[in-house]
Amino acid sequence: MTTVADRRKPRRRVLKEAKIIYLNNGTLISCQVRDLSETGARLICGEQVAVPSAFRFMLTGEKTYRLAQVVWRNKNLVGIAFTGQPEPAPVFRMVMS
Repeated sequence: MTTVADRRKPRRRVLKEAKIIYLNNGTLISCQVRDLSETGARLICGEQVAVPSAFRFMLTGEKTYRLAQVVWRNKNLVGIAFTGQPEPAPVFRMVMS
């Protein structure tokens, strides 16, 4: 597991909802963000084994996402590092018939 001394930027404690978006098919996994920095985050995921090694990370309610990769896993916790700059998130529209 990464120690505080290993991190490039300090993390701040938060409690936010987020989405993990698979790169290949858009599958979504909901999670909670417990710590957040400019370079990564610590997430709580119900089923961390379902979290892919690389994915798009988006805070709920934000209009951007970032590419990320898993750095460590421990029980239901996942440590991630951001591998890209923020990009505009796609707009999802509901179609009613």
